[in-house]
Amino acid sequence: MSNADRHGTIVQTGRESGRITVQELAHLLRRRPVTVLPLCLQAIHVLDQGSGPSTLKVPGGQPRPAEGAFTGPLTLASLAALRFDTAIMGCCGLSATEGLTAYDLDDAAVKKAAIASTRRIIVAADGGKLGHTAYVYVGPSTLLHTLVTDATASAGQSSRARRRRHRRQGRLMITHATAPLWSAG
Repeated sequence: MSNADRHGTIVQTGRESGRITVQELAHLLRRRPVTVLPLCLQAIHVLDQGSGPSTLKVPGGQPRPAEGAFTGPLTLASLAALRFDTAIMGCCGLSATEGLTAYDLDDAAVKKAAIASTRRIIVAADGGKLGHTAYVYVGPSTLLHTLVTDATASAGQSSRARRRRHRRQGRLMITHATAPLWSAG
């Protein structure tokens, strides 16, 4: 277990992702000796099922109807009070020039707070999100340490993101998932 695995992981999702992927990620984290602050109800339910070495921390805030993602001042205060090694989040759009974007102001505020409290950012985005810009700016693409995408991502989109990160802050690791990233739920 690396030192990064001991301090905490934020699992954040919003409108851009499906319930199934969040639950699968929570199942994986539940088996590891990590502290997890899930920012959606679905992940809390999985992590609270007892068995496993993970430690569950629950943020304040209001879960949004339908998707269960936490928003509001209590969520932002929870994130501001803590520090994490890794944040795993989705996005509504990601481009080398326009950066990480979201469709909703509240979701973008939570993403920004998660990024500010974290050393390493992992973003999961299917190929349809790459090269796309949504309504609300979250941050530059150079913030990302790892991009997990799927086979629908074009080689050009992936290489543009990698080149921009490399020029600014070192290499961006891009991993292609073998299964769809988001499933309807």
